Amino acid sequence: MKNSKIEWCDHTFNPWIGCTKVSPGCLHCYAESLNLRWRKGANWGKGATRERTSEAYWKEPLQWNKAAGESALYETTPEGLKKIRPRVFCASLADWLDGEVSIEWLVDLLALIHRCNNLNWLLLTKRPENWKPRLAFALNNLTTSQQASPENFRFIQWIEAWLNGTPPENVWVGTSVEDQARVNLRVPELLMIPARVRFLSIEPMLGPIDLMKWFHPNGRCGECLDLIRVGREYVSCQCCCEGPEQTLTRTDLIDWVICGGESGPGARPMHPDWARSLRDQCQAAGVPFFFKQWGEWIPWYRGLEIGNRQQAFVMANASRYIPENFSSPLVTMICVGKKQAGRLLDGVEWNEFPV
Repeated sequence: MKNSKIEWCDHTFNPWIGCTKVSPGCLHCYAESLNLRWRKGANWGKGATRERTSEAYWKEPLQWNKAAGESALYETTPEGLKKIRPRVFCASLADWLDGEVSIEWLVDLLALIHRCNNLNWLLLTKRPENWKPRLAFALNNLTTSQQASPENFRFIQWIEAWLNGTPPENVWVGTSVEDQARVNLRVPELLMIPARVRFLSIEPMLGPIDLMKWFHPNGRCGECLDLIRVGREYVSCQCCCEGPEQTLTRTDLIDWVICGGESGPGARPMHPDWARSLRDQCQAAGVPFFFKQWGEWIPWYRGLEIGNRQQAFVMANASRYIPENFSSPLVTMICVGKKQAGRLLDGVEWNEFPV
């Protein structure tokens, strides 16, 4: 889809449609609801047939890639001026590492990503543990079934390099996490995937989350093994090291955090302190923070007006939400709908992106 309505990307692309629920964040899956409406749920659940999108639809990224290549827009990066790559979210109605998807389809998707190198592909998954086995399977399928050609040879080298630790320039890899349990389960798997950018999609946010340990680097002082952090720069500690400060190599970090509340029928409210804590952690660590939405619910405060809806209407629809795993004071949340709830956190629209 060109000009995506998702705030943190420019385009969305779904190579296929269908998935299986794996955790509490999937309870009110919007993609499943759409599939139920369009296809009577035929593509959802374990063992259900995944549906590949049309050939005409698969050609759209090629058009975006061509337009991006002809663009004259540049951004400043630590490596100098680089042409801006539009961001493509893949896949909003599926999971690119779904083990129930034909491996030939994954090969085709990887080939499209390899070919469209003027785009940044944001590959989001709830199954980061599948990355290595799925890519190895795809590589084996490619080398045993494809005829030899210069393009296939370059594509094979591209997958081999990724498996051996050299990430593609145009691929960002992320995982969805909704609570601390999913953070502890999926983030270590995500950090094992070579990537130019690693990101977290914390939507819907269903509980407080502590990410600080995942913002630390592997680099340590050679003498006392201490870590000293100053923003995003990691330097040798001052307690035992002489001479000028030495910047350490930072690896295995989370580079970007997206946060949002749940929307749609049955949406669960997000305590505002959960989002504030996540924002503050990112600010302290120098990690870009993107607040996508409140969802259906927003904190109520005296005199609040939502569009033409006055306080009396809002209060009539107010409900008290008491998170089971949160110790902050109670907060009154009101259900006003995603559009009217907006995406301001403490009066600020957070639109930070990684460079």
